[in-house]
Amino acid sequence: QWQVDLGYRFYQDSGEINSSNFNTAAPGVESRELSLGLLWTHGGTSIRTSVGFYETDFDPIEDSVNRVFANLYQDRDFVSARLAITHEF
Repeated sequence: QWQVDLGYRFYQDSGEINSSNFNTAAPGVESRELSLGLLWTHGGTSIRTSVGFYETDFDPIEDSVNRVFANLYQDRDFVSARLAITHEF
């Protein structure tokens, strides 16, 4: 038995925390993930594989005090892959 799945996730955060005693250094961020997976099952055995494309886009750091975090909040794009084998006995 075969199963194919397609997934998409989106996340957005302004990076702002409104409090009189706290200020966050994190800029706003948007992240997206698009993945494609395949599952094969036979009896008590299943094999799942998937590949995903992940992208993060941070808002620019404009405050000179927070520029030391510039490497931490760089935009990143990468590919993730997964292989899982399950057997029931």
